[in-house]
Amino acid sequence: MMRQRSFVILATLFVLVLVLVSGARVAAEDGPAAVAEPAVEIVVVGASGDEGETIQAAARAGFDPGPGTAAVPDGSPAVGGGTLTVEVAEDGALILTYRDAAGATRARRADAPPTDTERTTMITLLVRSLVDDEAKELLDSLGVAASGSGAAIVVEVTVAQDAQDAQGDQDAQDARDTEEPDLTHVPAAIDFAPYVGFSSFTRGGDVRNFSLGAVGDWSGAIEGLSIGGVLSLAEHHVTGLQLGGVVATAPTHLTGLQISGIFGLAGTLEGGQVGFVNLATEEATGAQIGFVNTALEDLSGTQVGFVNAAAGDMGGFQAGFVNIAGNESAGMQIGFVNYASGDFDGVQIGFVNVADEADVGIGLVNIYPEGRNHVSVDVDTSGFIQGEFSSGSEYFHSLALVGVNPFHGEPAPVFGGGVGGRIPLTEAADLSIDGLMRFAIRHPDQSAYDLLPGLRATFAYELLPGVAVTAAASYTVQVTNDPRTPDYGNLLGWTHHTGATTTRSFVSFAGGVRFF
Repeated sequence: MMRQRSFVILATLFVLVLVLVSGARVAAEDGPAAVAEPAVEIVVVGASGDEGETIQAAARAGFDPGPGTAAVPDGSPAVGGGTLTVEVAEDGALILTYRDAAGATRARRADAPPTDTERTTMITLLVRSLVDDEAKELLDSLGVAASGSGAAIVVEVTVAQDAQDAQGDQDAQDARDTEEPDLTHVPAAIDFAPYVGFSSFTRGGDVRNFSLGAVGDWSGAIEGLSIGGVLSLAEHHVTGLQLGGVVATAPTHLTGLQISGIFGLAGTLEGGQVGFVNLATEEATGAQIGFVNTALEDLSGTQVGFVNAAAGDMGGFQAGFVNIAGNESAGMQIGFVNYASGDFDGVQIGFVNVADEADVGIGLVNIYPEGRNHVSVDVDTSGFIQGEFSSGSEYFHSLALVGVNPFHGEPAPVFGGGVGGRIPLTEAADLSIDGLMRFAIRHPDQSAYDLLPGLRATFAYELLPGVAVTAAASYTVQVTNDPRTPDYGNLLGWTHHTGATTTRSFVSFAGGVRFF
């Protein structure tokens, strides 16, 4: 009996020990109970309404509560308290400032993202980097430059322009792809005319590798060769060679060569167009050769024709009677009239050259409002008093002059012009070499004339802003039909008579003042 009672007591003690050990193990595994931490206050500045709510949601997504952290009643994740301020600047930049419960402050600034989706993603990433303070690892891929002082750490995020440009190019390509419907592949097709032949069934819903039309062919797209006796009509893109006796069209994209008798149309051009009138409605890269060549957006390449026009930026070469380039342009223009609506980084050669400013302008009339424009007055040793207006680029200019010679018989009015080049010597001094042609009327009946071609070198020194003194030396040839015309100078000169024409030459010196 005693043994039974002892056994029961020992068994009871053993069970009690097991219970206590199991309870301790469970308590050790479960750990302390989660304690809710205070919520983070999110403040949005510079945005309201739907935009503000979207920014708040993106910021809230950046707070990642850890294990054992309870959510607060309002639904904001608890990360230890603090305040997050998201400010949208006037230029669209994002400025995020986080002050945690301990009082430490961290900040991030990011340039305006190109799209709303990218802005939402960037806000979430920046909030995470602020809370975890892992800016370096998290933002290396975004091109981050970190700087700061004191308790606040400022990280500036710059969205690379090249990345934005690449995204823009991709968006444009995606837009083009979206414009084109799904097309049925047809290796080869023949039409007598549009709507007569294969096109009467496909109705512009096919992409052909080879297309032939007696009068004309009509397809959705060409990836290969298209030949139309009069018309070669592709509703979308052409990749390859397109020949149209009168009209050829590739409205969305042309990659290759398009030859038309009268009119060639391309959307984006990557290749060449040859025809009487060539039109690219979007960016053009390549060559347009015809009577009228037009690119409605940027041009990178060559235009050769009677009239050449690029409505956007032009980078390349234009040769024609009239050449027109819009916005900022670079390269070369050769024609009777060359026009650029902005600055022209390159060479303009023509009778009339017009731009805000150009590197080199060679012509009889150069109009550069932001270039070099001067008015000058001088007197030379041959008796001419004349005023000049010169306009040009940094190194080349044209000039017009008017004057009188009152010292040899009857006063002789003088008109003329010329072209020249400028050599900068110092900030205040320069040397100009000009070729001149002057015309003097000797008698009231205008029956006698003097032609005065010459070469002149002029040194100018700026004494005051906009005011320079000039000294010049000239070599002039005088050709006259009036033997009564006096000799304007005899220094290092000579005289030659041929019938009724007298030819003389002489050297003269001049001094004057130049303004602007």
